[in-house]
Amino acid sequence: MILLILGNLWIGLTRAYDIYCTYEFTPDLDREANPLVTILGIKDWSILLAIIVPLILYSMYCWYDQLYRFQWQISDQVASFEDFFTLNYFGERTRWFKVLYSFPLSLRQNHRLATIFLPQALMLAGVMSTLMWMGIRSPWDWYASIHSPWLIWTMLTVGTFIIFYIRMKMAYRQFLFKTID
Repeated sequence: MILLILGNLWIGLTRAYDIYCTYEFTPDLDREANPLVTILGIKDWSILLAIIVPLILYSMYCWYDQLYRFQWQISDQVASFEDFFTLNYFGERTRWFKVLYSFPLSLRQNHRLATIFLPQALMLAGVMSTLMWMGIRSPWDWYASIHSPWLIWTMLTVGTFIIFYIRMKMAYRQFLFKTID
């Protein structure tokens, strides 16, 4: 229960701080780096918040699912990490490289994926955005010289993939130890 509360507090507070700082820094969203603004062109705070707030609440629900209800998909036919990975990614065994160009079609399987990585991805985003805003607001100018939205998004994307891989690898190791016993 403590992990649930702490995780949800971290997600909620860091996202709220990020929204507050963003509004203070660029109330008209002209300097915002969020892909919803830069790629999709959303320039209205009410629309942006109507997308972001449910995502935050959904990630909190996924955190609950991850801690209390989530079960890894396991089959007697799992012979390798690739089998385990694709079974838990797509809901069926297939080739691993399909991950590079395809997503699961079922909503249930997509929710399973969100449960595996979304809470930790938003926790990582909370760390990164908090440190970023601290750097932007610091009296030292060194951060401004290295700050880049592309760098932040690249680090967040790579970090999310690493989290996803580590979670899968740890679960696979647990699966192996259970099958050995």
